Amino acid sequence: MYPTSRPIDPGYEFYAGDSTFITDAFLRLDFESLRTSPLVRDWANCERLIGASYWDIFSEQASEFAGHAKLLLDNSFTQVLGALEDDEGLARVISREWISMVASIPESSMPALAKSWMQALVIEEGLNGSNNEEQATLLEYASAVTRVCKTAIAAHVDVVHVWY
Repeated sequence: MYPTSRPIDPGYEFYAGDSTFITDAFLRLDFESLRTSPLVRDWANCERLIGASYWDIFSEQASEFAGHAKLLLDNSFTQVLGALEDDEGLARVISREWISMVASIPESSMPALAKSWMQALVIEEGLNGSNNEEQATLLEYASAVTRVCKTAIAAHVDVVHVWY
């Protein structure tokens, strides 16, 4: 799936599991443990093409697909668990409300959600909407993050969002 060594590009990752373990491993930059430990139930690596603002745009689109009031990821962090030196990374717990909202979207809706997300990114971020690779990446990320949220709900664990 993904390499277990530290990625080269800046990353936005989502981990379902034991938040203390996830944070400790992240602060040590122990990506192998994050990918292989049974204390991490599932994870999604979203390092290509993505900017921090993209996740709030995703959240807007996901809110619509879930029939939920607008709930942005940036407003859904309940706790800062740790930070890398020089503010080069952060681990935060995501609210159950955001996790439940995203988890409620059926897998069959992912292509339409990714298309809607792309259209919003074209308008709000000036992305080139005709790039098939970007569209495929957004579909991959929407599906992966939704899967992580579904895993967290089923296993009664936290979702930790990290960026570096």
